[in-house]
Amino acid sequence: MSMKYTPINCDLYDVLEAAATLKDNVRLTIKEDTGAIHQVVGLIKTFTAHEGVEHLIMEDGTRVRLDKITHLNGEPFVNNQC
Repeated sequence: MSMKYTPINCDLYDVLEAAATLKDNVRLTIKEDTGAIHQVVGLIKTFTAHEGVEHLIMEDGTRVRLDKITHLNGEPFVNNQC
């Protein structure tokens, strides 16, 4: 079962949204609830929210829960909520 969702900082959301709008390739580092760390690389296609949990959808269909992102393009993705 997934941990409780923690909304991300509005400024971080804006950065992701800008990358999607500009069709910039991104490299996301993700830390799963299990502690596993992996990277996703590509274009952000869209964002979704379901039952209070926000995700981004990559062009290849990969779904990423926003509060699991630890780095964006190698830079720490520090989440200080709005």
